[in-house]
Amino acid sequence: MTATKDIVTFDDSDTVIYYLADLVASRMRRRGVQGKGIAVGLRDSKLGSFTRQTKLPFNISNATQIAKAAIKLTREHWDRKLPLRTITVSVFDLSEIGSEEQISMFQNTDTQPARLDAAIDIIRSRYGYNKIIRANLIERDFIYDKSDAEDFLLFMR
Repeated sequence: MTATKDIVTFDDSDTVIYYLADLVASRMRRRGVQGKGIAVGLRDSKLGSFTRQTKLPFNISNATQIAKAAIKLTREHWDRKLPLRTITVSVFDLSEIGSEEQISMFQNTDTQPARLDAAIDIIRSRYGYNKIIRANLIERDFIYDKSDAEDFLLFMR
């Protein structure tokens, strides 16, 4: 996503990352996939860019988990000398949800985040995306909000 103004603080970058993670997680759940790696792309105001990625010890499809991993990468690698204009968040090493996987006995298997995400998806599909949003997105003017139809227009031709 290219922001409508420069992103100069970690707080602003975190907000954009949560927004993007929410979109990515929603698309993943709709297609029934989960991922084991997170990638973050950052482009500064002088159009210099770089991408960083990390593998995770467990599969994810939850927006909060995606955002936390992406925020960690951003904070480790963005030196804040130049403001950001574009941030990308993606998940890789995808597999179908429920495919065979060895579960660690130390991994949290709480199903509450998955149920919450499913409820949010239902509300958004019935009433629109903006009917339920994260509190940190309220009153933010640097998010360029596109629907999936607008976002993927070039790929649908």
